[in-house]
Amino acid sequence: MTDTHRGQIERMDYEQARHGFRPGDMTFWAIGRDFTSWLIRKVTGDVVSHAAPIVLSRPSGGGKLMVDLIEAKARVQRNRMSWAVARYAGYRTGRVWYVPLSDEAFRRLDVAAYHDWLHAKMHAGYDPVGAVGSPWGSNIGSSSRYFCSELAVAALQAGGLLAGTNESGTTPADMLRLHIWAETYFQLVGPDELVPFRHYRDHCSHNPEGDGDA
Repeated sequence: MTDTHRGQIERMDYEQARHGFRPGDMTFWAIGRDFTSWLIRKVTGDVVSHAAPIVLSRPSGGGKLMVDLIEAKARVQRNRMSWAVARYAGYRTGRVWYVPLSDEAFRRLDVAAYHDWLHAKMHAGYDPVGAVGSPWGSNIGSSSRYFCSELAVAALQAGGLLAGTNESGTTPADMLRLHIWAETYFQLVGPDELVPFRHYRDHCSHNPEGDGDA
């Protein structure tokens, strides 16, 4: 079998990683013995089952930088990343990866547009029909609801990236294949043995041009 894994995986804990987070960076998630997570991984062919974009903010009076996720679960919701990481660390088979944008992609990202688009979608409904069709590149879901990777890709598109990507036909595993990511990615939570992605930066199955404009 041809090895399509590209990039380098390293271990890093959350408190160390948070100082390097930038808007547009992505997190990927999985629970080894959860049936839904297993089914998504089985169908899409990689080790991840959920994607969530990182958003950053600072209180108006100053203070510590806040790191949140705006993600599509039961609805589009904002969650403190440290809480989500701690929850997954409590699962014996929980895994969390942090995937930074490449420097080139970050320079091209319109950060304000990316953040504004995500905040505008807060409380939008979840799109289970779209999620079911996404491994086959389908657009059968709702235009006003979102599943996890659809929301993440559309946010990056709002920021000026991924112009050639079908967001409604992109799974979390497909996202890993795009060429907008840095060479090195990080596992924040998981067993002692690192779990690399099966495919990384080797083109998305529904977008043979890679990220459309990298």
